[in-house]
Amino acid sequence: MSYYSEKSADSILKQLISQELDEMYRGKKVSSKKLPGFVAYRIFNCLVFPIVIVLFGLLCRLAAPAIFFACAVLIVSLVLFFSENKLAALIAHESKKAPDKKISTIISEICVCEECDSSAFRRIKRRHTIIKATIGSAFGLLIAGVSVYFFVPFTIYTHTEGGYAVSLCRTGLEGKQSVEQYHNGEPVVGIKSGAYKNNYFLRSIEFPDSITFIEGEAFMNCVGLKSVEIPPLVTEIRGDTFHNCKSLQSVLLHDNITDIHAQSFMGCESLREITLPHGITEIHESTFNGCYNLMRIDIPEGVTRIAARAFFDCNSLYEVIVPRTVTEIGSSAFRDCDRLESMALPEGCTVNERTFKDSPITITYFEVENG
Repeated sequence: MSYYSEKSADSILKQLISQELDEMYRGKKVSSKKLPGFVAYRIFNCLVFPIVIVLFGLLCRLAAPAIFFACAVLIVSLVLFFSENKLAALIAHESKKAPDKKISTIISEICVCEECDSSAFRRIKRRHTIIKATIGSAFGLLIAGVSVYFFVPFTIYTHTEGGYAVSLCRTGLEGKQSVEQYHNGEPVVGIKSGAYKNNYFLRSIEFPDSITFIEGEAFMNCVGLKSVEIPPLVTEIRGDTFHNCKSLQSVLLHDNITDIHAQSFMGCESLREITLPHGITEIHESTFNGCYNLMRIDIPEGVTRIAARAFFDCNSLYEVIVPRTVTEIGSSAFRDCDRLESMALPEGCTVNERTFKDSPITITYFEVENG
């Protein structure tokens, strides 16, 4: 056979193989009964890892990244299985050795590996086994690492002015947590930013009196946290400290607190009532945004400004006591407050045109006495 005839034969063979593979991919019937079962089995194997990843992500309440990672694993698995170039080359090699056999039969024999003793197939099988073992090991290490991070309790401290601060704490499945008063013989004086973030099973926490600061996002996304008492030496509730603590019902704030920063209690859906400290001078932006069950709020004397979206989407809010010291209320501060029907404001208070948008409210003004 000449070079050109052999090249033409190879082209025809590859075309026939591509046709058979195309039929296999589209689920059409081929002459071998073994192939559809094999394909179904392999596709099921490709789905196992993604399903486990999604279930694990749901358990850890990280559904979005888990689904994204699962889709990536599924795509890689399917690409490895339906790699036409490698499979077509192997089928062509076997077809030349057994020209009387149907291509679909050869495909079936290669796939189920009952009659094929090809050294080429053994090499590909060995390579695929190594790839699967590597992927499986990496996935196992990932699961182990995530499990340790989320479910095994540990606390990391960093040295700070006056003693130590909790920089990272995973509470595991423990619902109740107590911060130690001393570490390495020195007092624990603070909670660093994000220290307890994403502790989904944390329900309550107790602080020693030595705590002087709690930084922003310290308890962000602690969706199971139900109650907390701020230590008496803490003077600020910083931004996003309790953001998205959906189960938070009880918060005790001492009068030593002089500032509650933006978004501190944003998304605290279960919070019904809170007593604000008398030392604050402003309700910052989105402080109580999305607190759907907040029913009433008594703004303390001395507050001069209620910032934008401070009580946005507080659907259950029906009573707001505004002191005479308030001079400005920002945009959408009480927007979408469906139950807020009336409010008394001091004369001269500047109200943004969108402050009460979509809220069925009647505004009355009271005279501010001099002195």
